[in-house]
Amino acid sequence: MTNLATSFFRYLILGIQHILTMNIYVAPLILANLLGSDSEQTAQLIQMTFLASGLATLIQVGIGIQLPVMQGPSFVPLGALAAVGKPFGLSVMLGSMIPGAVAITLLSYPLKMIGKLMKSWITPLVGGTITLVIGVSLIPLALNTIRGLPGGAISNFFVAGVTCLVLTFLSRLQLKSPQMQGVLQSGSVILALLAGTALMSLFGPLEFSPDSSTQWISWPRWLPFGVPQFQLSSVLFISFVYGVILVETIGTWYVVGTVMNRTIDETRVNRGGWGEGLGCLVAALFGATPVTGYAANAGILAMTKNHSRLVAVAVGIQLLAIGLIPKLIHFLAAIPSPAMLGVFLGACGAIATSGYRLVQTFGWSTRNQVIVGVPVALSVLTSVMPPTWIQALPSSLAPLFSSGISVGALATILLNRFWR
Repeated sequence: MTNLATSFFRYLILGIQHILTMNIYVAPLILANLLGSDSEQTAQLIQMTFLASGLATLIQVGIGIQLPVMQGPSFVPLGALAAVGKPFGLSVMLGSMIPGAVAITLLSYPLKMIGKLMKSWITPLVGGTITLVIGVSLIPLALNTIRGLPGGAISNFFVAGVTCLVLTFLSRLQLKSPQMQGVLQSGSVILALLAGTALMSLFGPLEFSPDSSTQWISWPRWLPFGVPQFQLSSVLFISFVYGVILVETIGTWYVVGTVMNRTIDETRVNRGGWGEGLGCLVAALFGATPVTGYAANAGILAMTKNHSRLVAVAVGIQLLAIGLIPKLIHFLAAIPSPAMLGVFLGACGAIATSGYRLVQTFGWSTRNQVIVGVPVALSVLTSVMPPTWIQALPSSLAPLFSSGISVGALATILLNRFWR
């Protein structure tokens, strides 16, 4: 019984750490602002996003790719969804997401086309480069986000930097006791967040008390924004965006595979695509946005050294619970953003390191230098590109260039395929 209780507590803590790293509420908040939603619709979007992310994670780890891949809302389609939802309404926006999700599911199983495509186009060198691209391209995103936070820029960067250093130190600290080493690695994210939160409190009071009007339990509604409406142009537009999301999430699978030393073969890609499609379909039906695998969680896997699928199961169950308890959502949102982003920076560094270790095993010939260096440079360039430049692009290209990960991943695949 003691061992069972210890294991339960350990996976509970591990799951909480992954959730704290994901910042799931940020994507629906951004979309709500883009759509001009009222407070009720915003709260509904956040709740549905947590529920959809929990279900999608359980689908992926159970019958999908069957690796500890945590699913959450993708940031790639937010601009495209707003371009559909603002003029035509939420029912058209959600209707535009359903066909693309169904298409990904069918292309994976029973057609099994995604695995064949990835097998011929994505080599181990490509997978390692995509891993490196994801880690590197997320760092400018984190830094730009910290810079845009309210309050003093110096204090925000200071808190984020200290939190990142604490997390890195704890994840690398070696203790003589194996049991204490496991406890330290399991709780490293929470300890780093506590340090960052304590440091942030020196710059001003923190507010963790939820609004008295916030409900404890709130049950989800199926199709909360009405019956989906299908508009052909919107369906085609969002279906193209799904292709970009798929490239993003496949890159995450390679990150997880690299961390776990697992081969992402054709069968596993097909299963992952099936899980991705089903997860996106569930998200649409719950009134949430398309989901994707979160690369930052692979960084946490690398730091905690626990690669069990039970970690992802714990995350999925906890996300479902949070989606049913609005007061918990409020509590998570109250954790200082600089501390959260400090943990995110640490995870990005772990991802980039994993990718670099893999690609260097292939040697540094001129071809390999270009295949690795050019995509990394393009992904960073895209990540720091002014939003006005992206808005000036044709609507068919804007979703692609809104993500440094997508640009870097596509550049890697094309360079490897056509430079022989």
